[in-house]
Amino acid sequence: TNQKIWLYGWEDQARRTFNGHLQMDGLVFEDWDDDALRIAPQDAWLRRRHYTPGDHKGCSCVVAPYIPNFGDAYVLDV
Repeated sequence: TNQKIWLYGWEDQARRTFNGHLQMDGLVFEDWDDDALRIAPQDAWLRRRHYTPGDHKGCSCVVAPYIPNFGDAYVLDV
């Protein structure tokens, strides 16, 4: 698969909440130009067109390869 999943960092790291990234937690996408990654108007200060992990100070987001689960649900600790 070419799909990727956006993960909003990990729970035990101190950080300030960044809603632009938090709203994408669990987002599955295929391309860095995907419309779902477009910068929201309130985040224009990032001076880019699409969100990326590490696009602001303190970002702990990661993107991982996405492999669909066709069986029972499972929990993934990051």
